[in-house]
Amino acid sequence: MTTCASSCLVTSGPDFSEPAQTRPEIVNIAGCQAEPSLAQIYQFNHAPNAPYQPAEFQACFLSEDAGEAVQSALLIDYGTQDPSSEDPYRHGIGGPDLDAATLGDGPRRVAIPWTPNHFLDSDKGCHTVTLIVTHRFTHLLGKYYCPQDPRDASTLTWFVNVCDGTATDPCDLVNCPSSGQSTPTVSCEGVPP
Repeated sequence: MTTCASSCLVTSGPDFSEPAQTRPEIVNIAGCQAEPSLAQIYQFNHAPNAPYQPAEFQACFLSEDAGEAVQSALLIDYGTQDPSSEDPYRHGIGGPDLDAATLGDGPRRVAIPWTPNHFLDSDKGCHTVTLIVTHRFTHLLGKYYCPQDPRDASTLTWFVNVCDGTATDPCDLVNCPSSGQSTPTVSCEGVPP
């Protein structure tokens, strides 16, 4: 009587190398929706002689970071050049740097507040608010919040209406989002508005 034993031959060891970095991809999935809602135009309004209340623009993203933090920013009127700079947005607000993670960690939320200035006429009216996430911004003079690699960025845009709620500024949405917006003429290289 003979016994047969089966065996397998292992020709290589397991691969423990770091996964390749992926672009941060903004996702809008159940349990992790963008806020404020993308289904309607967000309305900023304030009482007479009072400032606007801040709104927090938030979304979730997924990425394989290979040990590198994810950077974020809000771009007000992305695609419209600020006359006082070379930036392809009227105003940029730096957001938090988010610790490196993996795709296996699931979606992560980024939130950046914006408060319009009730003294500035340029803050009144219809605007776009664009969230951008990337592993590296250029941080050069002009285009400060443009991604260093346009293939390593993701954006999400809200429409907002900033008004006083007075008889001269009744907060209607007649000109929002279409006729109040200027045609985008500039952008970060490879990242269309």
